[in-house]
Amino acid sequence: MRIRFDEAARTEKHFTCAILPHLLMCEDFSGLKKLFGLLNICPERVESEDFEVVAELEPLRDGAIGNGTIDKFRREHGRLAVPDLFLRWANSILIIEAKFFTYPNLEKLTSQVKAQVDAIAMIRDETIYDHTFTFTHLILTVPGFHPEALKSVTDSIRFLTWNDIFELLDAQPRPGSKDYTYALQLLRAAIGRSKPVLPRSDDKERFKSLADLILARPRLEQEGKTFIGFEGGARKLERTSLSVLENRVQYLASAHRDNPNWIPIETFFQYHASLSRGLPSGDRGQPEPLREPAKTTERFNSLRELLQALPRLEREDKRYVGFQGGLGKMLGTSRTGLENRNRYLVSATSDNANWIPIDELLRHYAASE
Repeated sequence: MRIRFDEAARTEKHFTCAILPHLLMCEDFSGLKKLFGLLNICPERVESEDFEVVAELEPLRDGAIGNGTIDKFRREHGRLAVPDLFLRWANSILIIEAKFFTYPNLEKLTSQVKAQVDAIAMIRDETIYDHTFTFTHLILTVPGFHPEALKSVTDSIRFLTWNDIFELLDAQPRPGSKDYTYALQLLRAAIGRSKPVLPRSDDKERFKSLADLILARPRLEQEGKTFIGFEGGARKLERTSLSVLENRVQYLASAHRDNPNWIPIETFFQYHASLSRGLPSGDRGQPEPLREPAKTTERFNSLRELLQALPRLEREDKRYVGFQGGLGKMLGTSRTGLENRNRYLVSATSDNANWIPIDELLRHYAASE
């Protein structure tokens, strides 16, 4: 059967950052007004036409540019959870965390929402949103998920399903609005497609590349997702080359080992490190031989090369990357800009402000997804 991309799309961000905002802003923000009315959070001045819509809000990262206080918080706390949508109508604010197609992990979702609440509270004095503004947090999920435990995070939390959103927006008049009808039809079809998937949902997490998996390793270990899916198990892994690992387009991480195809994450990365060092099969797992001190500065021709070398760079204590313009310039560079750079210098020392910790680069790159 031939497919249409808009009918097959399953990326959560497609619906939370494109389809839903369009439906809410269409017809002079009538959808947004209806949503606020459904939640009973309309502002005091309902005649106000002062709206604000931000998808994938990064309060610490984005606010740090030009604000020293927020930048200090960002350095201390790193990247906190990013809400899918920030909506404001006059002095009423709604922050949405949405999950589509799968049941979310309740513990992870609770931690995520708490981090969002904390991030806003942390920098609120540095924003225009003073005590006259009210904040409400909305969890938007698939039917059948019951996240009542999240009420312990904040008193202002509310719950809706995508079905609720569709019924709300489908009820409003839309004379001649082809774009609205199109977006609403996509949402309705996606809700229908999600039903067969629900029973198969679990705690597995997908990564599109080895580089993404390497970046996520500390978090995965912290969350207890300590197994990597590899068809054929450990024996197949031992016969796999470094180039094959680097070119795989999917990695799965899980907290459970359902069968021998799930390899402990430590075993996987030990093998990857041995390939990166160029050790023959018989020497894997043996102590690394003594080496001459590494050169002070090392060059990489792409971000991909740099990410692949991270385990070795950590062992060699090379923790700084050169970036002309320093931290501020790096934070202003997009994910695509970082990926398109054809030169990265790494060093064990930081001689001036143009040398920044590799951790800062990795944090910004991960946050720019």
